[in-house]
Amino acid sequence: MLTLRKRGSMNFLFSICLTINLLLSVPIAMADTFRVASPHLEGLVSKDGRSGMLAVAVTEIFERTGHSVEISVVPSRRVPVLLKTGKVDFGMPILEIEMSDYETFSTERSLPMIFRRDFVFVRKGNAIPKTAKDLREKTLAATLGYGLDPAILQDPDIKISYTDSDLSAVQMVDLGHADAYISDEFVVLQAMKKAGIETLIHNPERPMFVYGAALVAATPKAFKILPDLNGTIRGMWSNGMMQTLLPFNNIDDFRTYVSQLSLAPN
Repeated sequence: MLTLRKRGSMNFLFSICLTINLLLSVPIAMADTFRVASPHLEGLVSKDGRSGMLAVAVTEIFERTGHSVEISVVPSRRVPVLLKTGKVDFGMPILEIEMSDYETFSTERSLPMIFRRDFVFVRKGNAIPKTAKDLREKTLAATLGYGLDPAILQDPDIKISYTDSDLSAVQMVDLGHADAYISDEFVVLQAMKKAGIETLIHNPERPMFVYGAALVAATPKAFKILPDLNGTIRGMWSNGMMQTLLPFNNIDDFRTYVSQLSLAPN
């Protein structure tokens, strides 16, 4: 028969073990898997959503926040549809100028993970346009689903010729079917490399437009973790991890974005 002292000792040990088990189980219970929709982006998000620099960075953001992520690669126009119907929790990478596609339902943007720096590429020997006005009376190649600045879209003197891929867009300029191509620098350089084209030039010091690309939340559980994601994103910018994972990222772009955010009216 157990003595009272032995019983007390066993109860105490049992309480300690139970407490440890509960503490260890809390992070597991709180962890969740979030669904993210993204278009295929050459070098950034692979067709299966498992590789590419941005896909790796987003996976790291969620893991550092204590969660996992599943990235579904879909056409750009499908991202807002999936968000609106609740089939995914987040869409990415969404720019400020693309938010008009998300106005019919409740959404929240994260801090930017990456900045899209739009450069104009032309054939060697041609002047590189510096502003949207310089594109007037020219044919501009653009990919379907790629958000263009209103300064371009609303100018009737700029002819836009749409194509279905970055690869075909650089080929259009190379063959003289378009005068210029505007897109993200990294994506265009990847497409040129893939196509074996070396005839296009741009000014790497002067993007025509710079936009912050973010996660857009649209489900209750996505809204709930957004503050934590923002804390992780801010920390990864501060410690240099965001630039390590996305080497073309510019910390000055993030600092400018945050300073403008703090000055914006509530």
